[in-house]
Amino acid sequence: AVAVLVAYRPPAAASETGLPGEALTDADGEYVRDAIPDAQVLTEDGKLVFVADEARRAAHLLVFLSPGCGPCGRLGPLVAGWSEELAPVVVKAVVAGQPVVVETWLTYLQGHAWLDPHGITRKAFTGGNPSAVLLGADGLVAGGPVHGEEAVLSFIADIHDQLHEAREAGELVEPDAADVAAVTDGR
Repeated sequence: AVAVLVAYRPPAAASETGLPGEALTDADGEYVRDAIPDAQVLTEDGKLVFVADEARRAAHLLVFLSPGCGPCGRLGPLVAGWSEELAPVVVKAVVAGQPVVVETWLTYLQGHAWLDPHGITRKAFTGGNPSAVLLGADGLVAGGPVHGEEAVLSFIADIHDQLHEAREAGELVEPDAADVAAVTDGR
């Protein structure tokens, strides 16, 4: 006799329609922050990390990309610049595939990529490519997910504007260089 147990946990960021990868809203249409889904990625050196654990160190913007996707190919080269512009938010491209993809074909993502070999993390957060989601250091999803090239660009512009306003108002505490290096190096 063979017994099989299939366990499924729907993605945390599901709307009232139940579609994966949609922002959760309340009855008034207001954005509801939900827990960061349990998900794992590979670092560029092949180390397995839990996304929520990394996000607890600093807010993270995850940009989901796939090799061979035209819009992803246009967004990918922008990730390194976003890392500088959006600091102290850590920006990571979450790339479908193995580390060799970044090492060989997507070299412009080196130092800014996590790998999602089977697409499980993408499914847990967004359901599509290109897409993006902002994770808070408090363990909750802070924004998104958003889908499509224009939506990702608009989302990142909104984050940039909010960070700029927070800096101008003196509400944003800038980390020192050692803290930033520890987070971005995955330590």
